[in-house]
Amino acid sequence: MPLFYAMAADYSSFSISEYEELFMTHYVSLTQTAYRLLKDKGAAEDAVQEVFCKLWEKRAELEITTSLKAYLFQMVIHRSLNQLKKNKTLQVRESEYSNLSHRQTDTTHDHLNFKDAKKRVEQAVNTLPPTCRIAFILSRYEEMRYKEIAAELEISVKAVENHIMKALRHLRQVLVLLLFLKIYS
Repeated sequence: MPLFYAMAADYSSFSISEYEELFMTHYVSLTQTAYRLLKDKGAAEDAVQEVFCKLWEKRAELEITTSLKAYLFQMVIHRSLNQLKKNKTLQVRESEYSNLSHRQTDTTHDHLNFKDAKKRVEQAVNTLPPTCRIAFILSRYEEMRYKEIAAELEISVKAVENHIMKALRHLRQVLVLLLFLKIYS
């Protein structure tokens, strides 16, 4: 069992080796989580590194009521959401939506395989409006409850439900259209 799991709630006694082990254990999955929200590899890596820096700087003050892993994921999600609010990269996503149909008509006539289907789902998710996309990602990829998403996005649970329904309806339409184009192209 890794040392940092065996530690009590006193994180001020983190050793460098325990911290390095924690970093090496969770870096990839935390970066993937940040990437799902930020859609920028560099920004995702920066967000995770900032979380680990903050964890180290504030280790003496930490009062974690959940597992350390869950705490790290929450920190990364918060950091990523703050980054989205700060950067206003949503204009780029809107231009991707208009280009989506042009890119899709250039696909080959091969059968859809798992990677291709996954890529298409990710593209369809990226065409969602910002809040709708974030709510969908937090619900489906991060498996957060609607109540947790509502608190995270500072909206009502009903608004989260509406965003998820809107996302599912949009994804269904886009994916049916893609399938239709694939069959008849």
